[in-house]
Amino acid sequence: MDGTPKRSVGDTIGQLVVIAILIGILIGAVVLLRDYVDSHNSGTPTSTRATFSFNCCTGFNPNAVYRPGEIVHLSWTPVEASSGTYPARTITLTAYLSNSFASPEAIKSATRSGSLSVSRGPFVAVADPVRVSNRSSSVTTLTLRIPSDAHTGYYELVTTTSQRDLSNSGASIFKIRGS
Repeated sequence: MDGTPKRSVGDTIGQLVVIAILIGILIGAVVLLRDYVDSHNSGTPTSTRATFSFNCCTGFNPNAVYRPGEIVHLSWTPVEASSGTYPARTITLTAYLSNSFASPEAIKSATRSGSLSVSRGPFVAVADPVRVSNRSSSVTTLTLRIPSDAHTGYYELVTTTSQRDLSNSGASIFKIRGS
């Protein structure tokens, strides 16, 4: 005979029920904790509504010759993002006009050398930034006035779309001819 006490079937079933209840409580606590952390981590409520980014520049013709003092209208077209859950955000749309260059190659060379930069310029004109919601499906227009004292030459139009820590820039080279 061994000295271990014998358990009844009722005691074993009782212990298994208690273990099952404790496991259920643990799973419920993990689910509630996960929901709590998810709701407090984003800082911004999420939604499954359509989300948009913006592309520039409908209506801008880089092959046209522009004049000093002319107002250039830059239309930003909404592009629906891939499906998913995204928080509502504000997108800032900006446009900058570089200094005059003798040729498109001179602009490209200045960009490669670092003397012309999307983030630093130098710029002779800056459009007032426009802020839109990433929930907006409306075309947004920015206006940029070419300075009245702009010299004849080639210029780079730099456009930027930014939200939080993400930005996307594009550029077009075009000609301005003085009077």
